[in-house]
Amino acid sequence: MVKNYTQPISEESFRGKCPPILEFSNPWETSCIQVTQGNGEISKCGRIIQSAGFADCFGILLRNTNNLETALFHVDYTEFNREQRKVVGEFIELYLRKLNISSKEKKKLRFANAEVMRGLYPGNYGNLAGFQKRMEELNGNKTIQARFIYGTMSEDIKDRITESFFNFFGIHVKEDLVINSGNHYWSMLYKPKTDEILAYADSKNKLKTFKF
Repeated sequence: MVKNYTQPISEESFRGKCPPILEFSNPWETSCIQVTQGNGEISKCGRIIQSAGFADCFGILLRNTNNLETALFHVDYTEFNREQRKVVGEFIELYLRKLNISSKEKKKLRFANAEVMRGLYPGNYGNLAGFQKRMEELNGNKTIQARFIYGTMSEDIKDRITESFFNFFGIHVKEDLVINSGNHYWSMLYKPKTDEILAYADSKNKLKTFKF
């Protein structure tokens, strides 16, 4: 399949197996959050969030543009699994808690979010379409955003995830970020405080920087 690669805002050459950045070379020696394959994690205070070893997998970044809350998912090409869906629910819960709406409606939305996370019908909100419409209205200013991040070998199940899940929460999905990784494993990290996505592919010796 032909890939439309995203142009980085900068590109730097490096020597060795990985860039001279501790979050890549020795992440356990830093405060960064590491995300393993098939999992997702939330960064609440601007901590760098990182994942390595992508091949036919892909990444998804979520962010709240009103603060530094971010989530990164390392998605297996076959599915967005139940545990990852629960992390999305936790991320949406953080968003709902801070909304300037009535406490009564906030309670209903939070309860409906929890029901969707369990794969249940959010009956307390009336119906799923009503819940989705209200979430789209609340996120009309695109506060909650998602971006799918692919390498050359990554499989694409974006439509399956957005149509069956993300759309329920009114999440604004930005244009895909596609990295020219060749036939190599690749790694990435996100810096919430500077809104930078850094990525490199094994054996290509190029560190690329993108914006969310």
